[in-house]
Amino acid sequence: MAVHQAEQSHLKSYVRLLVDLHRLVANNAPDSDEADDLRDQMDPHWYKLANVELRLASALGADLNWFDQGRDDQVQTEDLIIGLCLLSTADLDEAPETKRFRAALDERLSRLDRSKQARLKGLLQDLCSIGINRMEMPTGSGQAAKDFQTATKRHEWDLALTILREHESEISPAEVAAMRGVCWGQLGNHEVAAIFFGEAVRLNPTNIEVESCYLRSLIRCGRLDDARRTARFIVNKKAGVYREMLAADILFDCLMASSERKREEWEEIVSIVDRAAIDPTAAPGEPHLRQLVCSAYLGAAICCDHLGDLAKAEKIYNTAHLFCRSDSEAASRNVRQPAHNGDHSQFADAIQLERTALGAGQFPIASSLSMT
Repeated sequence: MAVHQAEQSHLKSYVRLLVDLHRLVANNAPDSDEADDLRDQMDPHWYKLANVELRLASALGADLNWFDQGRDDQVQTEDLIIGLCLLSTADLDEAPETKRFRAALDERLSRLDRSKQARLKGLLQDLCSIGINRMEMPTGSGQAAKDFQTATKRHEWDLALTILREHESEISPAEVAAMRGVCWGQLGNHEVAAIFFGEAVRLNPTNIEVESCYLRSLIRCGRLDDARRTARFIVNKKAGVYREMLAADILFDCLMASSERKREEWEEIVSIVDRAAIDPTAAPGEPHLRQLVCSAYLGAAICCDHLGDLAKAEKIYNTAHLFCRSDSEAASRNVRQPAHNGDHSQFADAIQLERTALGAGQFPIASSLSMT
C-alpha cells in the first residue's frame, strides 16, 4: 500500500520530540535548557497537526506522564493502544516507552476474554491508519460492500470492522474512517468513534454529514468544550449557512447536556439561526440537510421560549416545518396547544420530543459503503 510519508512528518516529529521531553522530565530535568529547546522545536509541529492528530498526541502526552509517575493503573487500555500506535508511527518500536506500553497492554489484554482481545487488537490496527493518505484509487468490491451492509443491518459491528480491515485498500480512506466511526460508535465507544470521524473530516473537510458525526461523537463522549469550540469556530469563519445551522444545533445539544445554562448561550443559538436564515424555497432537496435545518430551528424555538419570547418561538417552530414537516399532525397539535394556553414548560418539552423524533443528535450518515 503506497503511503504519502510527508503527510505524517509533523505528527512523527512531534511524537519523537515529546518522548525526548518526557525522558528529561523523568530524569528531573523539566526546566533544563535542553527541555526548553525541545519545547521550542515541538511548537511548529503542534500547530501543523490536524484536530484528530492533536487529540492523539495529547493522549500520548498524558499516558507518558502517568508512566513517569509510576501510576500505570490509571492508563486505560484504549489509551495504551493509542500510545503504541503513535510510537510506532514515530519509528520508536524498540524504545523503552514502547516496550512499557506493550507490556502494560499485554497484561490488560490477558484479563479479557478472546472476543474483547480481538476487538482491541483490531482497534490498534485501525488506529495505525490515522494520518496516512493512501495514494492509490479504490478498486471497488461489490461483494465486500454487500457483506458490510449485511453485517451492519444485523448490528454485527465487529464483523463490519473486520470487513473494512480486509478490504481497506479497495475503499476511499475518508469512507473507511467514517464507517469505522459509525461501527465504534455503535459499539458504544464514542471516544474512539470521535477519533475516526475526526480523521474522516481531515480527509474530507467538505462533507457536512461527517462533520456532524464528529461533533456529535464529541458530545456523546462528554467532550462538550471541544464540541462548543469547534462549533463556534465554524460560526466565526462563516463556513456557510448549513454549517452555521449545524453549529447552532451542536451548541443546543451541548446546552441540553450541561448542568449550567447561561442566558447568553440561549441567545447565541437564536442569533446564529437568525443570521443563517435559509429560504425554504431555495433549500436543496437532500433529506439530511433539510433535517439538519429543521432540527436547528426547533432548538432555536426552545431557546426563544426559554428567553420568554413565545411569539418568536412559535414563528421559528412554524419555519422549521417548512423544511421537514412532521409525519404526525398530533405531534404538531401537542406543540401548538400548550403555546396557545401559555404553558411554556409543556411547549418546550413538546418541541424537544418532536426534535428527538426527527432524529436530532443522531448520526446522519448511512451505515453502508459505495466502494466505488
